[in-house]
Amino acid sequence: MNWHALREKLCFRFLPPVVDWLVDLSTWRARSILSRRPLDVLIDVNVFAHAVTHETQWIQTGFSAEWNAPLGYMARVPVHAPDCTTRVYNSIKHLPGIARLAKGDVLQLKTSVELRAEEYRLSAARLYGGGGYDYSLLREAQTKSVDTTPFGGHSIQDLADKRLQRARLDTSGDALYRALVGHLEQKRSQDAWHIRTAEAHGCFCFLTMDFNLLDAIDAVKHLDPFPSLRTKVMSPEQLGKHLQLTPIPPVFFSYHDASFPVRPDLHQPDSKRFDWKSKQTAKDR
Repeated sequence: MNWHALREKLCFRFLPPVVDWLVDLSTWRARSILSRRPLDVLIDVNVFAHAVTHETQWIQTGFSAEWNAPLGYMARVPVHAPDCTTRVYNSIKHLPGIARLAKGDVLQLKTSVELRAEEYRLSAARLYGGGGYDYSLLREAQTKSVDTTPFGGHSIQDLADKRLQRARLDTSGDALYRALVGHLEQKRSQDAWHIRTAEAHGCFCFLTMDFNLLDAIDAVKHLDPFPSLRTKVMSPEQLGKHLQLTPIPPVFFSYHDASFPVRPDLHQPDSKRFDWKSKQTAKDR
């Protein structure tokens, strides 16, 4: 057995449990604190999309003149380069600890009717991975809704349609929602509603990776009603720092649940995921 084959065998067998132990160790302080007072976190749909840290990629090894076709194999490849420094990547490094806390029930991940409507518009491949070798840090995450679906005369397609969703929210006379929309502008009416939902249901924070939203809130955080809000709007990095979590690079999870070729030495072009398209609702067609 050559050195590469031996190294791969050791990685498949020993790396996942070692990494899981490191994640447990990184969340020890947070678990000891939250065990006395668990937190509810309303989680944005985009966090699940960014939690897919590995995708399936074709690795070309040559070309067959006989068959006039490229030669190669499919392998799991990290999305991000190890030297990536983007805000997205810095937040992703805190997702392993957040996922561990959620698994231990000291951090309750919540969703809502309107977030599920947004989720319905996106393809499952975008949210959870579309390749056979893809991997998500939130693959085991369970979310519970803080509210119930007001079906009425609406179908799920109508609830999920973006234009109808915004029109539905615009009819609300909720004072907090109207105040939030006034500062965040009408184009962010859905975000305003999510913040209002988190506040109404006593969530510690609305967890999002919409950094434009975070910047917009930062610019008006001194204006009412933001100073009086109990719920916070946070990125995973901000929540991780608040909980004193140790950031863990996603490349460490390359061999989790793997029984196929893995190439942790590679990454996706520009450290970005494959562009999975949203699925269409009836009103979009």
